[in-house]
Amino acid sequence: MHAIVSGLSDGVLRSVLLPHPERPVRAVAILDQTCDTAAVSGAIVLAVGVTDSGRLVQLIAEFGAAMAALVVKCPVEGEASLLDSAILAGCGLLVLEDAVDWLQAAGLIQSEIAHLDVGNEAQSSTNPTPAPLDLFDLADAAAAAVGGPVTIEDERGWLLAYSKDQRGSDPVRVETLINRRAPRQFSEIIRSRNLTKHLARSDEPIVVAEVAPGVADRLAVGLHVGSFSLGSMWAVVTSPGSEAVAGFAQIGRRAAAALLRRRTDDQLSHRIELEQLAVILHGGSAISPSAAGFPLPSGFHWVVALAFAPQDPTERAMIRARLEQRLAVMQRASALTVHAGQLSNLWYLILTAPEPRRSDTAEIRGWLDTLLTDHGGNRLPIYAGVGNATADRSALPQSRREAERALAVARRNTSRPCTVDMETAWAAAVLLRWSDLALQAELDTLTPLTTLQDLDARHDTGYVASLRAWLDHHGNIRAAAESLSVHPNTLRYRLEKLQQAAGIDLADTDSRLVLHLQLRASDPPG
Repeated sequence: MHAIVSGLSDGVLRSVLLPHPERPVRAVAILDQTCDTAAVSGAIVLAVGVTDSGRLVQLIAEFGAAMAALVVKCPVEGEASLLDSAILAGCGLLVLEDAVDWLQAAGLIQSEIAHLDVGNEAQSSTNPTPAPLDLFDLADAAAAAVGGPVTIEDERGWLLAYSKDQRGSDPVRVETLINRRAPRQFSEIIRSRNLTKHLARSDEPIVVAEVAPGVADRLAVGLHVGSFSLGSMWAVVTSPGSEAVAGFAQIGRRAAAALLRRRTDDQLSHRIELEQLAVILHGGSAISPSAAGFPLPSGFHWVVALAFAPQDPTERAMIRARLEQRLAVMQRASALTVHAGQLSNLWYLILTAPEPRRSDTAEIRGWLDTLLTDHGGNRLPIYAGVGNATADRSALPQSRREAERALAVARRNTSRPCTVDMETAWAAAVLLRWSDLALQAELDTLTPLTTLQDLDARHDTGYVASLRAWLDHHGNIRAAAESLSVHPNTLRYRLEKLQQAAGIDLADTDSRLVLHLQLRASDPPG
């Protein structure tokens, strides 16, 4: 326990209580409704979203004797009842620093556990030096263990590392190396056999045989650290021996630890950039010198604004953790350069496509769809707005404003979270700004639309619907009447009467424009 806390004391965890510093730690667990004593036994437990001291006391009373430590993200030094209950249960009490996300914490803690396990293995063996933890070195070590070329991939099939050994390569491996991900047909076959689920749930190696004509047999193992599934490792090999399989599995465990450390290091590096991210997204001459050091590559940039749909703090924390995890994967597996961070209550991404190839907004939307969709095809409850592209970093504040306006359009769709880009939704964004409540309240006293609404409410005159249809059809009486299912003469009569009743001159261009905008701004979201 003490070694883990010491290893993460620099900006990650702060120790408040450590009654048994030599107590061994077997895993890290995230507290949820399904937790029981067995699930948290010997684990460092993350109290995600729990900040009430009374609730924390209850948790320690229920699980404290089994837990190695409880990690919280709120000040607890002055909470006497909480400290007393932790001492009584012999449970460690740790505070997670504000700058560190819960998923990062889980990854860093589990990585420390795995690192200590690897070190203990090495010290207890005849070889005092642990195996290398670089992914490419590990791929080479795995290839030597099984006698065939190896690839290490993330959970979506994107290539992360590969061995130098090319003996026995087949078309699937060649295409994986060229395109940086497993071929779609191969992935679909693996999925149809439920092998993807096996790799996501188990770290036991499996033999993958007879996939398709010309495709060699393979040995595959899922890469896991604790309950976290991080990807898979594949070797092109036929009928491997039991020793080769055991060695492959052992290297897979070390590859998982290296991958998790690499992923959490990526996340922490982006946390360091948040202040500069705020500067570059908001601009301003007074603070522009601070943005000069922002490591933004040349190319075409898109700003994306993200908002979580759930209101419950615990659910939002879980969604945020899942977003962090997917960002870490996508940053490694995309031609786009990604900078990400949270400012106020929104998340922002700066996506950069390198020159000379300029990606279009459709490609950016496709990238976001992949980011925000889980393995089952379900979208995370996150709204997204995409600003227009710019090659000038000084124009990023404008792209941020556009992204926020596109996000506001997306959030009008209350039935399901969606992605909206400013390139195609600029008209809806303008109408949404036009529908500002303060402006609408002022327009109600300035325009005659309220008079027509009152007449409709009292006499069922149909004036507003008639005016809307006529304006929507650009003054085409026949088309407007057809949309209302009335005779053209009926519509002409209504238009004459509503002009008299409300003092409207439909021959005036400005009057038509303002009334049309006011009617469109009052439309329900859709």
